[in-house]
Amino acid sequence: MFRNNNKEIVKSLAANGLKKNRNRNMVMVIAIFLATVLISFVLTAGLSFFTTMYESSQAAPGPGADGALIGTRENYDKALANSQVEWADFVSKCSTTSLHNNDFAGIQTELLAPDESFYTHNYIALIQGVFPKTKTQILISDTLAQKMGIKELGTEIALQVVVLQNAEEQEQEIPFEVCGIYKNPLANISGSYEEIYTVPDFIETYNPEMPKNNNAIYVKLNNLNPFLLKSDVYSKLSELGEVTHADAIQTKNYSTFAYSLVMALPLLLFIVLIMMSGYFLIHNVFAISVTSDVRWFGMMKTIGTTKKQLKSIYMRQVRILALIGISFGALAGYAVGLLLAPEIIRMTDYYLYYKAPNLWLVLLLAILFSWLTVWISCSRTLRTAASFSPIEAARYTPRHKNKAFTVISFALSGIVFLTVCNVSFGFQVENMVDRYNQNDSRIYHTANFWTLDEPYNPITEELNTEIEKLSFVKRTDVIYRAKTRPDLIEGLSQRMYESFLAEVKLDGKLKQEIEAIAEVQGETGIVQLLPNGNIKLEISGLPAQRLEQEAKYLKILDGEINIEKFKSGDYILYQDIDYLNITDQEVDTDTKIHAGDVMELSFYEDSTDTYHIKEVTVMAVIEKDDRYGTGDISYNNIVLPDTLFQSIYPNYNERIASIQIVAKAGLNQQQIEAITNLVKKEHNTQIRMDSRYEDRNYYTHQKTSIMILGFFLALILGIIGISNMVNTLITDTLARKKEVLIFQAVGMTRKQLWKALFKKNLFLCFSSAIIVLVAGCYITVAVASASMFTGFNGMLFGVSFFLLIAFMVVLCAVLATIMTRQLNKKSVVERLREIE
Repeated sequence: MFRNNNKEIVKSLAANGLKKNRNRNMVMVIAIFLATVLISFVLTAGLSFFTTMYESSQAAPGPGADGALIGTRENYDKALANSQVEWADFVSKCSTTSLHNNDFAGIQTELLAPDESFYTHNYIALIQGVFPKTKTQILISDTLAQKMGIKELGTEIALQVVVLQNAEEQEQEIPFEVCGIYKNPLANISGSYEEIYTVPDFIETYNPEMPKNNNAIYVKLNNLNPFLLKSDVYSKLSELGEVTHADAIQTKNYSTFAYSLVMALPLLLFIVLIMMSGYFLIHNVFAISVTSDVRWFGMMKTIGTTKKQLKSIYMRQVRILALIGISFGALAGYAVGLLLAPEIIRMTDYYLYYKAPNLWLVLLLAILFSWLTVWISCSRTLRTAASFSPIEAARYTPRHKNKAFTVISFALSGIVFLTVCNVSFGFQVENMVDRYNQNDSRIYHTANFWTLDEPYNPITEELNTEIEKLSFVKRTDVIYRAKTRPDLIEGLSQRMYESFLAEVKLDGKLKQEIEAIAEVQGETGIVQLLPNGNIKLEISGLPAQRLEQEAKYLKILDGEINIEKFKSGDYILYQDIDYLNITDQEVDTDTKIHAGDVMELSFYEDSTDTYHIKEVTVMAVIEKDDRYGTGDISYNNIVLPDTLFQSIYPNYNERIASIQIVAKAGLNQQQIEAITNLVKKEHNTQIRMDSRYEDRNYYTHQKTSIMILGFFLALILGIIGISNMVNTLITDTLARKKEVLIFQAVGMTRKQLWKALFKKNLFLCFSSAIIVLVAGCYITVAVASASMFTGFNGMLFGVSFFLLIAFMVVLCAVLATIMTRQLNKKSVVERLREIE
């Protein structure tokens, strides 16, 4: 056969092909454009939704920053000049401790003097008023204003500020004027933490002895690897801390890459499913376009065009069309996402954290995926079309597509739809409330979870007595935790005091296990012995009646929980100091403490400078299994019955860690306020309080936000699903035109044709429904298990699935009707002549 090797002719044929097939070109460009718009939009909206919700759920002081350095203005200047820092804000502490107002009881309220740039970088948006300009003006959050009943600007507030005078802490009442109210970006932790802002001049006037090295320098890093999902924040921040010689670092991002990947897996899976749906959308259009040109391929072969040249001619045309469709589609999708996403998020409680995804990242992903889809779709079909001989091409009629292709297309849209419905509309407020509350309310000391910035101030026994007297309270359960003084943490430039830790003599089986852990701990620093050879452990005491309830938050490694034995005072629960499994090597099991071991423990009591020796039996070896910090045992190493705890520590009434309040019939707003008023009388800012009532209100608002996002995503996914279903069903039907024509030629009626098409489409839909049911259930369970959601809702999944089936049936009926009319526009004779 004659082969033409003229490359210029190949280019000319490609150009002529574009000119002569304007209708085809238009269809292909529109298909590419729409698919790319869809992909780009989903990436823009999806990434912004996920990051917005994630940042909101991870809210912490300096919400816009990656973390903070603790240091001076000199450290700040070094950080600001560092090339790895995008921006930095200096925030001065105005009070050596949190504010001591009774109104702030249960809430750590900080008085801060930030640089003006702090407000912009950390989502501090004014609701009314202005930012503070003088040392007597303050800016407060909307949540704090609501708690304090402040409705008008200009209201005067006297703040109990702790200042240094002659190196001694003094509580001083200083009057301020409220000049502005801002939308609190830390609303989700406003029940335990608030920030009030003033100007730096305040410090020079009222607290000039304030340490200069205890201020926060919030920084935004620009050298994080986006593919490490913020697991490198801590290491990068540590490097910056060393370079700037900061005293310490703080961040909310301590997660490993593996953990971050697990957290982001639902989003990644979601994006993959969306992209696969987009792939089918583009593929179908190109499959039709290429197969319609098979006869032209045959004609070109008769004049000597090679298979390679045919591919080159067609791919030249495709590249030009793809360039147009993808370029405009990627930009249009990003623009639509920027317009719609913030408007939808504005209807939720998350909008302060909205941040548009990186333009170049979205464009890169959208362009890359769209082009890969176009290239794969064309290449596969071109290989088949170009392989026909001229005679075969002349007689070619499209064959119907692989059924698996259509089934998978249906299934992908169905799976994504069911997942979105389940996690958004299935959000259960009571599930969230149960996560964080054992009983109706809990009052607890901050030393339960954190170190203190001022000396330990205990919860008084009188508070528990007063709460028990309330008519709506059924009972209270007091949980104790031991604390040995002095508790000042040495070696820190800023004063910090230990959380609940108690000294125990290291001997017997306890010594054997601790020494074994010390041998394999490496540089983890888990085992830190005191100069006298003793060790500090977390020791708690609780009523035996609470043990069954607390057991829900524990994993029993050895032994069993027996309330009667525990009540006797001779048994304890034990958890080793490596409860986070930080050590790289396993400790020899023979050296570890086991259930049934009899131990002689020597508890040091600092008030009498004596040891209380108790012989106890290990009832069970436990491990914390409390994802949300709901239990009162948490990381305690030794758990005692409260009677035994009281016999060991004579000042046990100064060691109340938490008070669990059990109401007669739940708590309402007025009853919460009654308890709060009692807490305020303690004049103790180290006390915190949470309740089912307040959490229920908060998560009710959150559910509304999630449902709005869910409805929007479900709508988008519905459009994707319908597009794919219509596209694949119509393509499959058109590919079988010859088969339909033959049946009609031998007497098939329009009604019979409709039934045949309906059954065929329904068969494909039901086949995909099986995949949706199996794979959709698995994927939905995986996504719904993320901490921001409340788990898999079986009933909602079932309802959504049957609604999806019903929709498929209706869609099949509508498409069968449309295709029956389309196929019968011409007579059987006319269609037979077209085939010939």
